Amino acid sequence: MRRLVQSLLVALFASVAGVLFLEIAGALTYRFVHGETFSRAELQGRLLRDRFDSADDGAPLDARRDAAPADAPRDAAVPDQPVVLHPYFGFVINPAGRGVNELGFFRDSPLTRRSSDKRSILFTGGSVADQVYQHGQEALRDALRERGDFRGRRIEVLTTAVGGYKQPQQMMVLAYLLSRGADFDVVVNLDGFNEIDSSLDNVMTGINPYYPHTWKLHARLGLDTRASAALGRIEILREERARLRGWFARPLLRSSAFSLVLWDFLDRSRDGEIRHRTAELEAMLDEEHPPPQVAGPPYEHVSDERFFTEVAQFWAQSSLHMARLCEEHGIAYVHALQPNQYLPGSKVFTEEEREVAYDETFPGIERVPLAYPMMIEHGRELRRDHGVNFVDLTPIFADEERTVYNDFCCHVNQLGAETMARAIAAAIPELSE
Repeated sequence: MRRLVQSLLVALFASVAGVLFLEIAGALTYRFVHGETFSRAELQGRLLRDRFDSADDGAPLDARRDAAPADAPRDAAVPDQPVVLHPYFGFVINPAGRGVNELGFFRDSPLTRRSSDKRSILFTGGSVADQVYQHGQEALRDALRERGDFRGRRIEVLTTAVGGYKQPQQMMVLAYLLSRGADFDVVVNLDGFNEIDSSLDNVMTGINPYYPHTWKLHARLGLDTRASAALGRIEILREERARLRGWFARPLLRSSAFSLVLWDFLDRSRDGEIRHRTAELEAMLDEEHPPPQVAGPPYEHVSDERFFTEVAQFWAQSSLHMARLCEEHGIAYVHALQPNQYLPGSKVFTEEEREVAYDETFPGIERVPLAYPMMIEHGRELRRDHGVNFVDLTPIFADEERTVYNDFCCHVNQLGAETMARAIAAAIPELSE
């Protein structure tokens, strides 16, 4: 009996020592690989709060979010988006994914109706609008809930913002929702960068500039067997990534440093493979002359200056139509031009931003200084000549000494999203009772 007890104690000690070794080894490995201290809260925040949680233990998405530690930072990065074609909007998020409603937008359905006990606010735009919706909506609510026209009412924040969206997609989505009977108190359109950057990318690959972003990929679904096969391989990787997240999100595994580091390694690996295969697919398609159903009406590119002049005007007209639609339905409209780090004088970079948010080879470094002043001027004309509630957010970070931008394109961290949300709240006009 004594030997049995001794054997069990030795086995228990060995097991505990083994677990402790794995936990310490996991934390040290993370520091060695990434050059930063392992943070259990940060990895749990990424694991539990990523909107593409899937294939899990059956817990609802909101319950898994709530299970994350209170101090776990919200991940303000832009996630990979599995999209499907849409006959009117170009593309939407796959409605089969968790956290996606039946129309292919994130979280709650935008087919809402106004009522006396709430104020409903709809966000439209691309990935930056999505970031402000996801990470800035509490700051938005805090800024509004003490106003007389919001006090005592539930503030419902909805979104149709999707990464890559650009005009006229926002306009088409709004028109569709209104035709379906949706009714909002406020519509916020936060856009600007995709309209210039993605539109010129289209032209450079033989696609009409007014077609959706990466249309050369979307339009080939079911038409190009090689492209379909490549897209299928990418989709398999996305499903693997979702299954891994669901498995490691289980309570016991998400509490282990070793398990979190292992998930982080596997998740980064799948993410890198998705990006690599997507780049290969885009390179393959760039070598081909796009057929008419992909290319759209021919467009002659004379010069970047002339091109941006046309695009800025088109962007302004789309906003004007959105404003008129809202006016006809008694909806307050706010059009905000998103900031961008490549606009001279708009942000003094921190050391971190110089490393992660500024790339001298990125096309935006030439496009933004040329096109943004045109958009700012068109925005002023919208306000002055047409009464559109336009707000220029490009100088919003001019005096901000902390890090705001978190990639070399246009995206922001939690601080940036909350700062824009408060500025948007200040631009929302008084609503009638």
